[in-house]
Amino acid sequence: MSQGSELRRPSIGVAVFVLHHGLVLIGRRARSYGAGTLSIPCEDQKWGQCPEDAAMVGVRENTGLMVSVKKHHEVGSTNNYMPAEDKHYVTLFYAVHYSQEELPQISDPDKFTDMQWMGLHSLERLKLFAPLQTYFEIYGFNRLK
Repeated sequence: MSQGSELRRPSIGVAVFVLHHGLVLIGRRARSYGAGTLSIPCEDQKWGQCPEDAAMVGVRENTGLMVSVKKHHEVGSTNNYMPAEDKHYVTLFYAVHYSQEELPQISDPDKFTDMQWMGLHSLERLKLFAPLQTYFEIYGFNRLK
């Protein structure tokens, strides 16, 4: 490390597959990095926060939906270095089944422009946010059934 350079570490993201009647909740990202790609609800883990709490906050803040995320809901992780965006994320993925009929609401228009329920396999042909794309490359589309 050269003199004067700072020590940088990856950020930790948490992402949640919200599953409902065989569909997954997907939104189109509005932020500068990953803008226009599809992603599941996600959040950065804050200092001192457990990842499951960050996951619940992410779903609530992104969609208005209340879910319960437990450690045993974890379904994988990815490591994404995105030099073009000057980002590096380790992302923990969780899956929860949502049984309520309440519809998702865009709670943070700076993060998502729209949300919809989609079949998992329909995502194979769409442009996904890098961590989500990496998740499916590693684990496939059948892991969440």
